Amino acid sequence: MRVLPAALAALAVAAALTCATTASADTTPTGAPAPAPSATLPTAAPTTPATPGPTPTGGATPTAPPGRPGNTKGKVTLDQSANLVNQVIRVSWSAFEPSSDGFLSDSTTHVVRVYQCRTKDPKAVSECYGSGKYTYESQAKGGTVLPDGPTNAITSITQPNGRGFADIEVRTLRESASLGCKGVRDCSVVVIPNDGDPARPELENQLATQANMDSDWAWANRIVVPISFSPSAAACALEDADFRISGSAPSRRLIEQWQPGLCTSKKPVDVDYTSLGESQARSGFQQKGTDVALTTRPDDAVPVRPFGYAPIGISGIAIAYRIDDIDTGKMITNLKLTPRLVAKLLTQSYGMSATCTVGVKDCNRAVKGNPQDIFQDPEFLKLNGEDHSWPSSGWPTVVSGDNDLAYELTRWLGEDPQTRQYLAGGAAPGGMRINKYYKGIRYPAGNFEIRDPDKRFAHGFIPVLGLSEVARFLVTNRDNSENYVKDQYGNYVKTAPYAVGNRGLIAIVSTADAAALRFPTAKIKNAAGKFVAPSDASMTAMLRHLKKNKDGVTQSPDYTARDAKAYPLTGVHYAQVPTSGIEPVKARKIADFLAHVAGKGQKQGVSPGTRPVGYVALTPAMRQQTRKAAKDVLAQKGKLPATATPPPPATPGPDDPGPVTLPTIPGALPAPMGGRLSADAASLLGWLLPALLALGVAAGLIGPGLYGAGRFGLKAPPLRRPVIVPGAWKPAAFRNKSGKRRK
Repeated sequence: MRVLPAALAALAVAAALTCATTASADTTPTGAPAPAPSATLPTAAPTTPATPGPTPTGGATPTAPPGRPGNTKGKVTLDQSANLVNQVIRVSWSAFEPSSDGFLSDSTTHVVRVYQCRTKDPKAVSECYGSGKYTYESQAKGGTVLPDGPTNAITSITQPNGRGFADIEVRTLRESASLGCKGVRDCSVVVIPNDGDPARPELENQLATQANMDSDWAWANRIVVPISFSPSAAACALEDADFRISGSAPSRRLIEQWQPGLCTSKKPVDVDYTSLGESQARSGFQQKGTDVALTTRPDDAVPVRPFGYAPIGISGIAIAYRIDDIDTGKMITNLKLTPRLVAKLLTQSYGMSATCTVGVKDCNRAVKGNPQDIFQDPEFLKLNGEDHSWPSSGWPTVVSGDNDLAYELTRWLGEDPQTRQYLAGGAAPGGMRINKYYKGIRYPAGNFEIRDPDKRFAHGFIPVLGLSEVARFLVTNRDNSENYVKDQYGNYVKTAPYAVGNRGLIAIVSTADAAALRFPTAKIKNAAGKFVAPSDASMTAMLRHLKKNKDGVTQSPDYTARDAKAYPLTGVHYAQVPTSGIEPVKARKIADFLAHVAGKGQKQGVSPGTRPVGYVALTPAMRQQTRKAAKDVLAQKGKLPATATPPPPATPGPDDPGPVTLPTIPGALPAPMGGRLSADAASLLGWLLPALLALGVAAGLIGPGLYGAGRFGLKAPPLRRPVIVPGAWKPAAFRNKSGKRRK
């Protein structure tokens, strides 16, 4: 039996709650269950990220008693405050002083700022990320106040009825090391209404603005709501994991929510998970470098070990966006896209900053005659209306490397007749044609290609290392473009975040990231001619139109199915599991994992071990398939197909170093979103292709390209040093008196 640490035990008590927490100046926050959010979530109010700025000097100190906010009427509600992960939550307030304008500007008074802060009761605004006064442990003198990237603080307004809301991204230890939020009520959300300095009411029009949000008088009005984060995989003994899983970045949130539930269950299972390209995971599985591979497409290589497929989850590909009407400053939330419009984005067919217009000689002639961006495309405007004031478009943000998401998205494009005609060079409505460097491109493709050598395009459309990092760019209002001219230090400077009210950002993400981060998602045209957004209902409808692949086991969506209610970009994620050649203890653990997948893992919730938003439940037939796979793993009697012949064992030559030993990767290291994607992939991929012998002389190992290496051969960042938390759950808790690990 395992002993839970105090922090984890406290979370386990409230594991099933999605807390709608309310706080005011006079009350202690209380939690109450709230319905779990669906895959389609409400969109944000007109808000803007907070910009750290100077605090005016002088002025009187507020007269509120110590420890008691000056705002004694206002109330704040969080739609979830416990079992949080990296996600967006809604913060609502009432009984606040109405803002002077219905549109946030520098002159708007009685504005509200929402921060994520260290500790459950921060004593100063310097403990809040995004504040101009923010301090942290490793800060150098004069160092940045944004050590973990762009701020997540939000500035918003209050309506005439005294109510308002903002959607804020809450960050775990992985996204913000300086905040260090990792457990039970060790951080908080702080809401600060700036009603001006009570000692100088005559200066309200100057002092009650967003420029003075870090002032003493604004801080005195704060309302603090403690928040708690769900235990992560770091709580498990991953350095001595029972087995290793790799692959399927779209499955990341599903696996990561299962991990702490599995390792604390009655039949504990420690699962080490690495998110990387599915083709690399499939290859690694065949070479026994990973125990289980997660994939959407079937493995079409000649098998060298017996295996089976177990469905583990269902999710989709979402075309997420943050696009503002530049006249109203409000987010546009009803975007429609056809496959051809998506193809235009992915083939760099808009002029962007190199548009050829009258009198412009230095332009990109590969897109001559085409609109500057999608928001000036007649086809787009006819579909989405010309009554909006559309912004300028940023470059689309997509994941780099060979992956199943790119394959399925481009397969969807390639099966649409109008898109096929466009890719071949045909004219779209309005006369627009494909970028000449992409003419004749064949879909499906396993990655998002960059073909146009124009320097403005090569430094504009840059795929991102890691699918979860694509979401990270969008949630911080950025694309991955950069200045194509080097600065004085020889670097290409990244484009700054776009200002709220002027955003034109589109990104290809998983439905899980879209749901957790509350991105609005485009309604895409299906084969029935209807525009459908991803949701539990629309993805479930698409499950009626799966067709078996050549292996006779796995299934893929039929993009030609004419179902008006179906969201086409829906797919099943499979675990490729070994049915022979592993020891009984490991086989039992993998079987226990699959039993959880087919059982409790399909219950939607926010507690460890449940299914998070953005995924739909497996069908009964799929669950049965997973249970059968568990039995096959346990039996270990699988055989290779009759057509598959195991390769003969290689005879080492005089210079052959012998078999490659896969290094052990520490499991509890903090890592960027998407799991240990970059550095671990570098450690994992060295063994993916076996040594080749020719004429008795050993050839060198050839490692495949790192997942997401991208067009420019980006180097994988090193793994960060482990964060040792005093009192944290130690691996020793899993060992008996003799020092042996408990199974």
